[in-house]
Amino acid sequence: MHHDEIRTLLADVQKQVSLVAASATTDQAKAESASLATAWDALEKHLAIEPRPATRECPSCHKTIIRAATLCANCWHKSTASA
Repeated sequence: MHHDEIRTLLADVQKQVSLVAASATTDQAKAESASLATAWDALEKHLAIEPRPATRECPSCHKTIIRAATLCANCWHKSTASA
């Protein structure tokens, strides 16, 4: 699975965990949602999916490439990586 898809799934589940916590009304439900949030945070930390890398446009073919790239994966144009 591509990291962008994993990032999207992680964000979706985090949103649902937050909704569960916000809707908890009893002490038991609040404790269970807090436990769920703690477990979810630990899983996210363990997966260590980094943020999406910064991108730029290839000066030759104009496709999107990673900002640090020195070679376009589409047209193989060599360029200087930008910071």
